[in-house]
Amino acid sequence: MYKKVIALLLLSSSASAWSITVGEMTYFMGSNQTYLSKAVLNDSTQARYYQVTVEETDPPYKGAKLHKVVKGALLYAPKQLLLRPNETKFLKLYYQGPSDDQPRYYRVTFHERPGFSMHSVSEAYFSGTASLSTILVVQPRQPKQSYQLSNGVLRNNGNTVYLAYAQAPCSDEAEKCVKEKYLIPGGELVLDTLSAQSGTLFLSNETMQEIPMTGTP
Repeated sequence: MYKKVIALLLLSSSASAWSITVGEMTYFMGSNQTYLSKAVLNDSTQARYYQVTVEETDPPYKGAKLHKVVKGALLYAPKQLLLRPNETKFLKLYYQGPSDDQPRYYRVTFHERPGFSMHSVSEAYFSGTASLSTILVVQPRQPKQSYQLSNGVLRNNGNTVYLAYAQAPCSDEAEKCVKEKYLIPGGELVLDTLSAQSGTLFLSNETMQEIPMTGTP
């Protein structure tokens, strides 16, 4: 359950839109990784054509600024995908950027041409456009995962990005409540509506860590 992907921000858990399925909308390249592949499925009954673009972004909350990727920092292939009905291909991403203590965020966008039709390769054409954006988080090459839990507030005081997932009885109700949020360095999740005495809190990115909701490590 802890892997459920919420809006990082501007995206929800997983997507199947415009006949494309890409799995998790926010995904991680670990500190020891330099390569990642992402499956792209055309789950429609027609051939589809996609163009892929990559931009670096500030921590991707609403209104985050986009930047041109520093040359050579993140390579990817292919830049176009032609998928037949129910066909899956893989987008390959290679990180060759700085090996420092900063996380980096990339918006990977699949531009679909919904009017695309193909009788033969030489007769391919398309009209109209739609796009689906996902977020790649490249963890710092020099990671420090840390947190502080105090007075009902969880704070990420390390330099990695992780998903915080908390489940506990609601403070004013008998049934359980859930709170979850991606925490960038310095980010906070307020847990004041949850009962700390019987709650469970998970931190996850490449691995999962379970911690008590009653104190600080």
